Amino acid sequence: YREAAALFSRAGDREHSVMADIGLADALSATGDLDEAARRYARARMRAVSHGLPVLEAMIDESMALLDLSCGRYRDALGGLERSRRCYEQLHMPQQLAIAEKQLGDAYLELRLLPEATALLEEAVSRFDSLAMPDDQAWAMAQLGRARALQGHIDQATTSLGQAAGLFAAQGSRVGEAAVALVRAELALANGDALAALALAESACAGFGAAGHAHFRASADAQAAAALLQAGRVDDAAARFQAGLKSVQDARLLPTQVRCLTGLGLVAQAKGQLRDAIRSF
Repeated sequence: YREAAALFSRAGDREHSVMADIGLADALSATGDLDEAARRYARARMRAVSHGLPVLEAMIDESMALLDLSCGRYRDALGGLERSRRCYEQLHMPQQLAIAEKQLGDAYLELRLLPEATALLEEAVSRFDSLAMPDDQAWAMAQLGRARALQGHIDQATTSLGQAAGLFAAQGSRVGEAAVALVRAELALANGDALAALALAESACAGFGAAGHAHFRASADAQAAAALLQAGRVDDAAARFQAGLKSVQDARLLPTQVRCLTGLGLVAQAKGQLRDAIRSF
């Protein structure tokens, strides 16, 4: 992406140069270099505005909103996603509009606004089906499964996750299959099956790690640590939560930091170390 940005700039192709900057920022975000990704997005957005490239401006708003969502900046994330959604709607871009609405569903899911998230994700699944976008449809189904599980609709959640897994497998998407494994790990842990949850979480860790997705891997590590704790392997859980906390502090992934700190509090509580538990909580 760096090489492409330089070559397009040298050739005077501003649009593709900005697109290469966006791609570079997306890659930096996925691998955990969030500060540099944010700087790249800001630079690309300034260029898109100055050169009159509204589609790229909307893409940057969407990508920056996803970064904000990973960092727990929910107000900024919702604002950016809504701006990009309105822009795609005005530009009559149905595919991008469907993706933006699915991303809004993801944000509502993170905030545990579950009926709102479910409605948006159900609509996204239908839109992606009609637009023949199986990869995006699979991601929407996986998130819909998570939303349904959190509402206690286990049979519906299982169906959604099975459909998502089938679509991901057909496309050979290891990251997608890892995402489904992570949701299934959450379900297993909620049902008290710590060993199944641990196996699924470790599978998710392997899939995300192989693809280099830093924040997804961190979330899977936290899930594995929670499964270790529920299985009674307190010291192993403590080490996993501590390692996870260090990695997400460096990347400033606030939601996963909270989860690791909560886990460390539960570990300390299990050991009778109440002062340490209070500090972590």
